[in-house]
Amino acid sequence: MDEVYEIASNQCDRCRGKNRADLFEKAVRDMHQHIVTHHQIEMMMWGDRLIEANRFGYDNWEADTFGTFEAVKSLPKDIIILDWHYDEREQGFPTPGYFMEQGYRVMPACWFKQNVAKNLFTQAKEDAKRLGTDDRYFGNIVTSWHHWDQSAFAKINQIVLGKLTNESDEQVCLLKNIEMANLLSS
Repeated sequence: MDEVYEIASNQCDRCRGKNRADLFEKAVRDMHQHIVTHHQIEMMMWGDRLIEANRFGYDNWEADTFGTFEAVKSLPKDIIILDWHYDEREQGFPTPGYFMEQGYRVMPACWFKQNVAKNLFTQAKEDAKRLGTDDRYFGNIVTSWHHWDQSAFAKINQIVLGKLTNESDEQVCLLKNIEMANLLSS
C-alpha cells in the first residue's frame, strides 16, 4: 500500500464512517498474514501513514493527517518500517527513533539529496544508540522514483561515484546505492 488517503471515504458504501486506523490496521494485518505467516517472507512497509503529521511536523505526504497513524500501536512488530524522508528539516528526523521506541525495526530511506541522507541516517543511528535499540536499526535505503534504463543507471553511477562509468548492470548500481548509504551513515 502506498499513499493511502481515501480510506473510509464517504463515497465507499462498505467503509463509510468507519475508523480509518482500524481499516488500515486490518489491511496491513491481512497482508502480514499472507506474506509473513503463509509465505514466511519478511515484511516491510512504508511508515508515512503511521506518523502523526501534527506531532512530528511533517506534511500530509510524509505523514498522516487522516487518523491512520493510530494503527502504529497495534500492528505486528516484526514488520520492518521503511521511514522515508527526502527533504532537509531544521528540526531533524525524529521518526526513525519513534518507530524503534514502538518496537519496530527501521530502515530510514532517502532519495537523491546527499545532505538529507547523511542527516537522516546519522540521526537514526544516534537515536538507536541513545535509546538502546541498536538491534532495531536495520540499515539504510536510497530510493529512486524514476524509470530505469541504461541512461538512468549511467546517471546514478555518475551521482554515486562522481563520474560516469560504463557499468549499466542494475545489480552493480543497486550495490553502489547501498555502499553510498553505508558511507553516509558511518
